[in-house]
Amino acid sequence: MQANIKLYKNDGSDKKGLYPVKLIISDSKYGTRRKTLFKTDVNQWDEINQLPKYSHPNFEELFTFITRCRQRINSISFRNVKNINSAFDFILTDEVNDVDFYKYAQKRIQEMIDLNRHGNADAYQNAIKAIQKIKPELYFSEIDTYLIQEFIKYLKNKKVYTVKNGSKELRQIGLKNSTIRTYIKEIKAIYNSCLVDNRGLKDNRPFVGFTKNLPYKARRAKNIYIDPERLNILENNMLDVPYLERSRKLVLLQFYLCGLDFMDMYYLKKSQIRKGRLYFKRSKLGDRGYIIDVKVFDKAMDIIKEYKCNESEYIFPWRKDKTGYKTFLGNHIRDLRIVFEKLKIDTLPLNQPFGTKSVRHSFSTIGKFYYFDRDLIRELMGHERDDTDTIYSDKYPEEVRDEAHLKIITFK
Repeated sequence: MQANIKLYKNDGSDKKGLYPVKLIISDSKYGTRRKTLFKTDVNQWDEINQLPKYSHPNFEELFTFITRCRQRINSISFRNVKNINSAFDFILTDEVNDVDFYKYAQKRIQEMIDLNRHGNADAYQNAIKAIQKIKPELYFSEIDTYLIQEFIKYLKNKKVYTVKNGSKELRQIGLKNSTIRTYIKEIKAIYNSCLVDNRGLKDNRPFVGFTKNLPYKARRAKNIYIDPERLNILENNMLDVPYLERSRKLVLLQFYLCGLDFMDMYYLKKSQIRKGRLYFKRSKLGDRGYIIDVKVFDKAMDIIKEYKCNESEYIFPWRKDKTGYKTFLGNHIRDLRIVFEKLKIDTLPLNQPFGTKSVRHSFSTIGKFYYFDRDLIRELMGHERDDTDTIYSDKYPEEVRDEAHLKIITFK
């Protein structure tokens, strides 16, 4: 028995121009049957991978749903299904009446930790802790518009105890609208994921219009970076203190690897370097990530060899648990500030503290200085694409990417 999920065009589109995405099951004894799962605009569908494009309004929900179905199709248990009706049930049915929302949330948080997406895990955990203040026990069916509005009221009027003149005092510290929106969006992300993972749950649409009474003015922060002149100073001045020298070299290694995210660099495995190239997915993008490959030039390899661990599958020897990573990152950022002070390097445009994200900004900015095509820089850095298509159809040849990469990291 075989099964597949794909956009089905044989019957044409409906009146709105939407085509069905169908689960197709074939069996040598019972023939072929199809079941429509949902409909989509063909322009929002990646026909190479048979997945929604990033631009699809329901990308995350549909991507997760299809991925889960395909996992079941590829499972050993699917081989034991006896007939087509049972196959449809096996792939699609997750009928549940209700779900303990906090237990499910902890499951999602652990999944984020396992994927080294500690930022997402912390954001989820903070939001869950906040809503538990007004609802210590919570089932999925109880999440409705009323609960979300009560949560917003609680956050707006949040109170904490402070010590004043030796005595406790209850003080109101209502959170900013931007912070409240962030909490709600994290709860919404968990809610939507729970809805996809547990078919049969009723969507109460609790988040409709929740931002209406939470206006805020988003201000675009200026990217912090350093130019070739400052990079030359960083590259050509060694430091006597070992931990400061390590931070200096790690910044350079990030830069030499096209502004690689610090977390992805920290968790690099030896198996990811093959024939002088580094292959990786950006952990920040989660399931939406795609394989990126960049050349490991000598300057990068020299640093890798200096800190390489021989006893582990990972390149670097530092602790790989969440606490170990966060401690290392905090110390690294602290040391970076000392490095920049010692070498008298000011950052652009306003001499603000240099962080791990500043390396990416520096790489992309220098690429722009050399007038490289924006999409070429995006491809080197693994920036998230607007359309899945561009990952395949607009991919630059390896020699073109390597030439631009080398010019940026040698400042020539």
